[in-house]
Amino acid sequence: MIVTRSEKLEAVLLDELVASFSRPLPKVVLPLEGQVRGEEIHLSDLLKVRQAYWSRVLPLQPTRVEALNFTTGRAHEEILHRRIKLASWKLGERRYKHAIQYRPDIDWDGMPGEFKTRIRNLARPGEETVTYDGYLEQLQGYCALDDNPRGRLIVLSLAEGMDINNNRVPTHRELAVYEVEFSPYDMDFMLKHILTQKADLLAARSMKDASTLRLCPEWMCGKQRKVIDAKGRCLSPGCDTVHKMDRPGGHTMVPEVSHFEYDPRCKWKVLCRPELVDPTRQAR
Repeated sequence: MIVTRSEKLEAVLLDELVASFSRPLPKVVLPLEGQVRGEEIHLSDLLKVRQAYWSRVLPLQPTRVEALNFTTGRAHEEILHRRIKLASWKLGERRYKHAIQYRPDIDWDGMPGEFKTRIRNLARPGEETVTYDGYLEQLQGYCALDDNPRGRLIVLSLAEGMDINNNRVPTHRELAVYEVEFSPYDMDFMLKHILTQKADLLAARSMKDASTLRLCPEWMCGKQRKVIDAKGRCLSPGCDTVHKMDRPGGHTMVPEVSHFEYDPRCKWKVLCRPELVDPTRQAR
């Protein structure tokens, strides 16, 4: 048996996957209000208004990684809908309110539901609001527009048990379902926030200036990467130990020399220039 990995065929498949995002989608028939104005505003746009602005001004194909991430998440969601036959479960219906389009992944027991996959551990008990902040923000948007304080979040971990310090630890798939109830304050705040972001986005498009728009979450821009120029070393004869600088054990240490570079993740970062608002979103 001969098994050979083919980079050529991988490139063909990945390029076709990327190209598919440029093809026209099936036409969506909206209510009369939606046909008159606002049909291009989606809830997801209002949760990351800068990216929504630049993706319209300068449409770019997704990268291969972005295409694969989208395909992976969507595939699991579609399989879930094919397999789950509960009377209370159905594919989320497209809604249109306040000139905003949105469609929850699931309508379950009359509540909007959001489905997410992640290649990392589920949230530790009590840390859900921090670990799932982005997921919950989207669900909160659905609930605010639906005027329904209750929703459900479904998270599928594809690598539960993962230990970044030990790649020999076995992982497994695990599904978690969270019942979420938003307070009246949460509901009021999110609806006002969504409408404010919508007004700001439309104004930015009209003025062709995104500089006043709210920044996207930090991880969407990119991340800092430490580059070591020279490793720390001990000057004591015959000692190869790299001592901690505050505990050299009586030896003389030459400190490490390093700098930080910034790896952009967003395709529009060079145009958006978030570092003008948040200096940490650049090399330091």
